[in-house]
Amino acid sequence: MPGDAIAKRLEAVEMTVEALAGLPAQVASLDGRVASLQLQLLQLRDEVRGEFSAVRREIANREATLCEKIADGDGALRQEIATGHAGLRGELAGVREEIKVGVESTKTEMRVLHGDVLAKIKLLKDG
Repeated sequence: MPGDAIAKRLEAVEMTVEALAGLPAQVASLDGRVASLQLQLLQLRDEVRGEFSAVRREIANREATLCEKIADGDGALRQEIATGHAGLRGELAGVREEIKVGVESTKTEMRVLHGDVLAKIKLLKDG
């Protein structure tokens, strides 16, 4: 009996040793895989860095283009406003002159009518 227990224990130890004998090869395989993953991560990091730099450049270029378009549009709009403003000033001056002529004409007509009314009042008094 005690020999059977020792034999069983010896057999368990042998199986454990056999299982452990394969570990160095498995560890070496894992080392290779880890090294491969490290390389892939470094490559990915470089690619991501490059892509982010490209995106930043593209954003900067589009921002510059947008700023130029806004500046061009702003200049054109200012010119259009200035031109319209000058045109309105000219029209306003013409309207003012027309009003002035109309007021003078009205004053003259009112004076004539006033004179006519005074003459009619005098005729009625003398009557």
